[in-house]
Amino acid sequence: MIHTTGGGGFATTTQDLVKLIETPKEHFGEHLATLGGIEGIAATLKSSLVAGLDSNNAQDLQAREDVFGRNYIEPEKPATILELMWEAFHDSTIIVLTISGTVSTILGFTVPHEGGTGSDWVEGASILGAVLLVITVSAVNDYQKEKQFAALNAIKEDEKIKVIRNG
Repeated sequence: MIHTTGGGGFATTTQDLVKLIETPKEHFGEHLATLGGIEGIAATLKSSLVAGLDSNNAQDLQAREDVFGRNYIEPEKPATILELMWEAFHDSTIIVLTISGTVSTILGFTVPHEGGTGSDWVEGASILGAVLLVITVSAVNDYQKEKQFAALNAIKEDEKIKVIRNG
């Protein structure tokens, strides 16, 4: 039997349940037996294997949620467009093009060619503009993929679970 006393008058704690779940497969049976088997765990949780929980008892359900928490995993926060742009910028080709474009722009402003029109910086600026365009398109594409993936996960995780309430 579980010897700890959890909150809400339950004879078990969330940590006890986590420890049981994390027990390696080869030791699970003996660990379960030390806790009184499934019947023992149900008793410490003030539940019945036949009748389940009383869904008409809102106080009991609230006490369970207060002690054990909600049975819900918060979905991961999706990356923002700026975060995805920053990730796209870390591509080695993009970094080389950014450095080349910056150097070309600076040299175009500071060291004009003989007979040049004074617009030698345009080549470097064009490279930087192309880099910005590639980063933006890549980030928007990744953002749309993440949204589609999240929508598919929401459908996949919308799974019906059978529970026993009120017998």
